[in-house]
Amino acid sequence: MRTYTRSTWAALSVQSRESVEMARIPQRPQRARIFVGCEGDSERAYAIWLQRIADSLHLPLSFDPFIAGGGDPLAIVQRCLKGMWEGERKRGAYRHKFILLDSDRLKENADRDREMMQISKQDGVTLLFQEYEHEALLLRHCDGCHTHRPPAGCGESGLKVHWPDYKKPAAAADLFKHYQFEHLRRACTMEHDLRRFLKQLGFPLPA
Repeated sequence: MRTYTRSTWAALSVQSRESVEMARIPQRPQRARIFVGCEGDSERAYAIWLQRIADSLHLPLSFDPFIAGGGDPLAIVQRCLKGMWEGERKRGAYRHKFILLDSDRLKENADRDREMMQISKQDGVTLLFQEYEHEALLLRHCDGCHTHRPPAGCGESGLKVHWPDYKKPAAAADLFKHYQFEHLRRACTMEHDLRRFLKQLGFPLPA
């Protein structure tokens, strides 16, 4: 960087001085925009919680959750893709894209499952399946519960053993009261797809 003396600095115009000062200020890295397709408010709260964890780790990420509403997996993915396209039209391309889906309705219709996989792949979207529902995923964030795989439909009752006052959908602030990064790290020892994706985003998780 150029060194200025009193005389050379005085000779600069006001505009040039301002440019020099701005160059000296460390620039924050631009946040990478992350599209998060969500079935409902529970997944949206989880995306906001991930944003808070990323902020606590000083990761330059910006999670953009989109609620698609219910339906079978293909219908959810189709609505998420439309929301993603609209977000990119308004604010530019997303760096990474993923959709959170419950796995309990997979294999109901093989043709629709195949189409879901094809259209998500075409748009570079990662599908992250929650086995079997979102509450079961939250359960695996609890201390000592990362290996728990309750049967379909039993995730909420299992979660309430460790979080008695849990109410669906939990707000992001409630998630942050109960879970910190170490809980995410523990869950990711078994949630392999989630771990691989978050590692792409820069989360310091084990290989």
